[in-house]
Amino acid sequence: MKRLLALGLVLSCAAAGLANWTDGFEPPYVVGPIAGQGGWQGWGGDAAYTGYVTDSIARTGTQSQEVYGNSDSVHQYSGYTSGQWVYRAYQYIPSSLVGKQYFILLNKYNDPSGPFNWSVQITFDPATGNLSADCGSSNPVVMPFVRDEWVLIEAQIDLDTDWVQVFYNGTLLDDPALAGLGYQWTKGVFGGDTNGLLNIAAVDLYSGAPQTPAATSVFYDDMALVPEPTSILLLGVLALLRRR
Repeated sequence: MKRLLALGLVLSCAAAGLANWTDGFEPPYVVGPIAGQGGWQGWGGDAAYTGYVTDSIARTGTQSQEVYGNSDSVHQYSGYTSGQWVYRAYQYIPSSLVGKQYFILLNKYNDPSGPFNWSVQITFDPATGNLSADCGSSNPVVMPFVRDEWVLIEAQIDLDTDWVQVFYNGTLLDDPALAGLGYQWTKGVFGGDTNGLLNIAAVDLYSGAPQTPAATSVFYDDMALVPEPTSILLLGVLALLRRR
């Protein structure tokens, strides 16, 4: 165990080299389509799939990102190929939501036509009032989602041990068969991929288009990709132990 802890501390230092990425959608963001602002784009580089900067609601400040209709709003990242990382996004789902919405993290993203590979996918379905999270298994985790409040979505990612744990509103989303330890990042949302990468490539805020009726608005604010090795050191240790 001492050897594993020492290894975890060494690995954790690797994450410290990259700067934090944070986004609260405040000025100089301009209210309107977000594609072309702050590194955001529509899926595949197509601005027709843009999200929107709005000043109608915000968790902090005065602005947030609104996703609805054809929105398939992507932000790419570069250089996140090792170390321990936490991805955070605050989400607000109005009680009036119509249509499915998705929160996605990818380990592979290449414009305009791929290849793509998904590591985290959470579906929010207002018809059932439940979210469905494919956490390394063909058996999704299903639970009610929160409406009319800002809720934290968090992925704790250890690229050195190829492991991830996903949380919604403080609750771990995990296949019970995996004993609450998380799942392999590179094996994708269903756990069967063989071509995933040790890489945080992109986030995708997707409104599920095309669907009828079209999805109404969901909002995101205070997003971040930050190194936090001390908070997820145990994740790496557990992953290493699991593979022994």
